[in-house]
This record gives sequence, C-alpha cells and structure tokens, in this order.
Amino acid sequence: MRKSVLGLLLVFACLVSVCSAYAKENTAFDIVKQHLLADQSEPSILSSDEISALTADLSQNGYSVPDGACREEGYSYDVARNILESILGSYYNWSIDEKHMFDQIMVECGELPYCHNLMPSDGEISQEAAQSLALTEIVNRFNLDQSLVEQPSAVYVSYSVTDQSIHGGKWRFGIDLNNQMSFDVDVIDGVATRCEKVRVMDDLETEYNLLCDQRGAFFKWSLQDKMEFADSLPQKLEKARENDTLLMSDVELEAIAAYGFCMPTDEVLSQEAAYAAAAAAMEEKFGISGEDCEEVYYSFFFQKDIGYVWRVIFWITGDAKHTSVIVDMQALTGDVLSIKSNGNVLSEYVPYIERL
Repeated sequence: MRKSVLGLLLVFACLVSVCSAYAKENTAFDIVKQHLLADQSEPSILSSDEISALTADLSQNGYSVPDGACREEGYSYDVARNILESILGSYYNWSIDEKHMFDQIMVECGELPYCHNLMPSDGEISQEAAQSLALTEIVNRFNLDQSLVEQPSAVYVSYSVTDQSIHGGKWRFGIDLNNQMSFDVDVIDGVATRCEKVRVMDDLETEYNLLCDQRGAFFKWSLQDKMEFADSLPQKLEKARENDTLLMSDVELEAIAAYGFCMPTDEVLSQEAAYAAAAAAMEEKFGISGEDCEEVYYSFFFQKDIGYVWRVIFWITGDAKHTSVIVDMQALTGDVLSIKSNGNVLSEYVPYIERL
C-alpha cells in the first residue's frame, strides 16, 4: 500500500512544483538536485570546488548563500540541507511540501532509501483539521484554558511515514504556546494518538540523556523512535556545535545521524522473519538459542553500498562469555552480513556504535 500511496504523492508534489507560490523555492531545489546528481563520488561527498560551483549557480539565479552555510566539504545530504536552510530558513519551519521535495531529491541521489516526509493522500484529513485536533487534545489532556491555544507562538508541522496509519503517514505538530509551554502531538487517521508536554532543553546533550532515561539505551528504542530522532539531529548538532554544548555524546550522536535509520518497507523481510534468520545464525555459530535470550531489540537502516539492513540484538543473561549477540542481515535476501558476540573482556568487546 505504501508504494501506491507514495506514487500518488509524487504526482501531487510535481503538480505543486508548478504553482507560482513555490516557484522560487523549487528553482533552488532543482539547482541543488542537478549538482548532487552530477556528483559521482562514493560516499557522496561534495568538495569545496563542487560546493563553490553550486553556490555560484544559486547566486546566478538570484539566491545569496552565506559563506557559513556549509563547510569546506561535506556529505551531500548535509551540504544540501544547510544551503537550502540558508535560503528557506530552518528545516523545522519548512512546509510539508518543501520537506517532501527535499526527501525526493535525496532518494534520487541515493542518500535516502525512500521519502521519510510524505504528502497526504486524498483520504487524509487536512493540515488545518489535524492542527485543530492537536490543539483540542492539548486543552483536554492538560486542562488548559481554550484561549491559550488560540494563537500559538509557533507551530512546527511534518507529515511523515508510519506503518500505524491506513494512509501511510502521520501528522506531527510541535506547538509552542505564549505561556512558554510546548507540546508534541501526533495525529493518525484523524485521531490524536500522542500528546506530550515537552521539556525545553538547554542543549542536545541534556535532551539525549533524558530520552535515554525514559526509553533506555538507544539500541533499545523502537524503530520509529530511532528514525525520528536521527532525522532531527542534523540541525540540532549544528546548533550544538555553534553553542559548544556537546560534551560526551558527540561521536555517538554524529553516528546516529549518519546511520540511515528508517522503517521497513513491504518488500523486505518482516521483523519476525528477521528474528528467525538471526536466531538460526546465532545458534549455528555460538550454540545459543533465541529462547535463551532475555530480550531482543531491532534496528533497521539503509546503507548505500548494501541496501536495507536488519539488525537483531540478542540480550543474554547468565552467560559469562556472551552478553549480547548482534546479527546484521541484508533485509531483502536475509543473507547474514555479520554476526558478532559482545563479550566481557576487551578483546571481545564490540564498539557501541556498531550495535546501535
């Protein structure tokens, strides 16, 4: 179903692109796309000369890109997003159309496996209706006066892929009220499914540590939580660098941002099939049965040279030699790419970044 919905959304996005209200922005997207598609490096890193050529092209078409908008060189995704942010403003203020167009470019350039940000299908409720539901849920759930939500100080919106909706996507709103309260609300199929008061963070380090306190170590998070947090990191990391507020977690957060976390598509192995294949591989190599594992965690991500990857993490107690086993497999074929045992001694230790 997701494929057919996505196909309709792509057509709709193309129609939107000809509208005069978005003409200038789409020209910027088109210029960025042309330059990224011309880059044949692997991995996709734009050199300083390529970045200069891109900014010069944008300048010739009426766009002024500040010198600090991108580094001397960088990954295509980061460079493109930084440059477009210098033109359009913060990514989180982009319209759902702009976020979807950016994702389309990244898919065509091989930087994303599919669009994380979608366009709503014909059967989905409108952005205005979804926002009204979100504001009503805030009032009801937190017993607030209606007047507090009538004119929020800021509203951030996205429409992103999810397997929880018959439409394939969900509305997510970040809503700041004038009384300094902030909320995150998800609306799926016309129902506000999540409504949380947001604690305002002074820095990314604090935010990440609090999330880990709530959800456990990152490798224990759900597939959806991993993808959404990773998607939010590029701008947060840039701000943290500017404010010099990253302390202990910078390497870990940089890795999470670059991992390619996403949601399984219809053509890959199901989570149940991935578990069965991983458990069989673990038993064959280490003689450990999946039934002997106390907990099992999953990651799903996309790597340009491999494609979709399932990672199954078996958490083992009572085994002095194996504390966990990490199995990576090609998600389309089920072929085991690697199987590692994380032991109790240094020589058997698997770096944390390799078992997220």
